[in-house]
Amino acid sequence: MRATVVLFLAGAALVAADCQDDGCGANGVCCLCSCNAGDYAAGSFSCNCDSTSKHKPLPNADQPACCGGSFGFDAWCVRQNSSSVKNLECTNQTTAGIPSPPENFYQFGTKHRCVYPPHTCNSGFCDNAAVPDLADKICHKPYVPSPAPSAPASKPAPSKSPSPAGCDADSNRPIGCKCDHSFQCRSDWCTGTCQKQP
Repeated sequence: MRATVVLFLAGAALVAADCQDDGCGANGVCCLCSCNAGDYAAGSFSCNCDSTSKHKPLPNADQPACCGGSFGFDAWCVRQNSSSVKNLECTNQTTAGIPSPPENFYQFGTKHRCVYPPHTCNSGFCDNAAVPDLADKICHKPYVPSPAPSAPASKPAPSKSPSPAGCDADSNRPIGCKCDHSFQCRSDWCTGTCQKQP
């Protein structure tokens, strides 16, 4: 019996106490948090996204673990003071892709810890800040709209040769001037323009 009690107590010592046991003191709230205090919440990032203007992530079966994995359950915390806070990277964009370097990340978990005002439990995000500019890092590559097709170049209007001087006269117009009647032409010959007589 004594040996059993000793073993039980030794095993209990291996279970870390949390705020459910010890409480949080004045103003603190015991929350079930996804990330450790001070670390950043990245969730999903480096997703394979479609090429439309909405740039939505593709189905889970096409995603690396960085973006939820093939079942959509993988989400990530980023260790504070690591280079990954400002530079989220995935080893590749296949379903085998994982956050890199791995020592800078760990998966969302469920850990009870104290959270203090102005923060709340916040649906498990607690007091963990989101990675800066996370919205720009959800997709592996930011969406760049395709350039609109350029309009075909308009053909320049054919240049008109200047009319000879005196084409406005009622008669005696030189060759090359427009005419309606032969009497308007100096050559007395009109075929739409004043011409030399054949």
